[in-house]
Amino acid sequence: MTTTPATPPGTLIGPRTLWIITGILVTLMVAGSIWDYALSQILFAPSSTYGAVFAAFGEAPAFLALVMASALLIRHRNRERTVIGVLQIIAATFLLALGSAAAAYMPSRYLEASPVLLAAIGLALVAGTFVATWRLSAQTSRRTAMRLALILFLVPFIEILLVNIVKIFWERPRMRMIEETPGAHFMSWWMPGFDGKDALMSAGIEGEEFKSFPSGHTANAAVAMMLAMFARMSDTLRPRANLLFAIGFVWALLVALSRIIMGAHFLTDVTMGLTLTFLTILIADRLAFGAPSKEITA
Repeated sequence: MTTTPATPPGTLIGPRTLWIITGILVTLMVAGSIWDYALSQILFAPSSTYGAVFAAFGEAPAFLALVMASALLIRHRNRERTVIGVLQIIAATFLLALGSAAAAYMPSRYLEASPVLLAAIGLALVAGTFVATWRLSAQTSRRTAMRLALILFLVPFIEILLVNIVKIFWERPRMRMIEETPGAHFMSWWMPGFDGKDALMSAGIEGEEFKSFPSGHTANAAVAMMLAMFARMSDTLRPRANLLFAIGFVWALLVALSRIIMGAHFLTDVTMGLTLTFLTILIADRLAFGAPSKEITA
């Protein structure tokens, strides 16, 4: 079977979109550096329904990226080399199972609702993502599909790894803990380490409360910017790459706001989480598609 390339190599988004998003992130980081605690005091509302809903489903893009990768591996597996094809199916099955399990389970950690209902919603998102990827990649070349599958797996993996490494060393107290715990106090984002951590933990405070910077929820939500990868699968969607990227960016901003409202993070926390994923996506896409090359037939 011969397929045509879905999109030529090149930059995922245009320079205007790139600079607008960069400008927004820099502005938010500067604002947070000045008014982090004041903004959190204004927005802090831990019983917010908005905050709970986005806490439950905000991270879904990271899990659904794995589902997209799975669909691409299955549809465009190597049918000429049996061993390679079987390995691709095994990898796809693992990614699909991992993405499905996370999408079904994670919402119940944050939202007080029927776990069965929340799991059903999560699995519906998985099914919709798989079908959309399957259909939109119909004319994608195998080479492009394999590159997409790789970066759809690597971006969530890398951003989660980076976020958690920084969290461990930064030890920034969360807003909700500062407001509710005597002896806890605000620390600016550029001051890693918290001298009072041991004393507070010996008093019963969990270590999770010292992982405010950066925001993992927001970093996972920002994977939604990889909606633009659909433009790499379909010539029809190629002109919409900037729009798809922007939709994902707006989703990340909504999740970021919810995390501040819930007292889980400060503005600089969520901005840094978003920025880490933003840069990871751009670098991964450039490495995979930035250099001009000839597509091959599958």
